[in-house]
Amino acid sequence: MVRRPPSPVKAFPPAASNCRRPAVTAKHANLLSAFHAAHTKSMYCLPIPDDAFNALKLPSGRAEEELRREFAIFLVQEGLLGPSQARTIADMDRLAFQALLARRQVAWGGSPEEVIDDMQAAQAAVPPERR
Repeated sequence: MVRRPPSPVKAFPPAASNCRRPAVTAKHANLLSAFHAAHTKSMYCLPIPDDAFNALKLPSGRAEEELRREFAIFLVQEGLLGPSQARTIADMDRLAFQALLARRQVAWGGSPEEVIDDMQAAQAAVPPERR
C-alpha cells in the first residue's frame, strides 16, 4: 500500500513513521519541514515488511538506492513511466540512467528530440582531441 502524506507537510511526512528514517527531534522539526516542502512536491512511502526487507540480498547500506533504481527500471520496462521521470526516482543523471537501461536491455522509446539531445550530450562529453 502506498501512502501519500497530507499537505501541508508537518515536521516530517506522517508516512515517515512507516519508513526507515532517523528520529527527528522537535528542535529540528521546523527546519526539516521547510527543507522538505522546498525540495519536494510530494513524497510517497512504500512500507516493506521487516522480514522481506531483511531478506533482501542487497549490499549493506545501499538498499534504498538499489530499490529506487529497480523500481525506476520496472516502471520504464512496463511503460508506466517515461525515462526522464523514472530517472528522478532512481536519482540518476540522464546519461547514467540510459546506460543502466541499456545494460538491462530495456527499450526506452524516446522521442526523436530526446535522441538528438542525447547525441548532442554525448558529443559534448567527448573531449575535442578525441573526436
